[in-house]
Amino acid sequence: MNKPDQSLSNLDRAQKLATQLDALLAVTTGEVGESFRILSDSLQNGFLWACSDMAGELANIIGEIGVRHE
Repeated sequence: MNKPDQSLSNLDRAQKLATQLDALLAVTTGEVGESFRILSDSLQNGFLWACSDMAGELANIIGEIGVRHE
């Protein structure tokens, strides 16, 4: 069984990633998103790829936290 402080570390990591991902995605929609949409396709794809990687990492952390609590 994992130590509680290790779970807290995962909770901290998940919160950090969620906050960062939220901030990144905020610039892709609405009026602010107009600046994003004028970027080259390559830059948009790279940006969204990074967001996808972060979302995947966040899902993995949440999965680890869930497994520990079952």
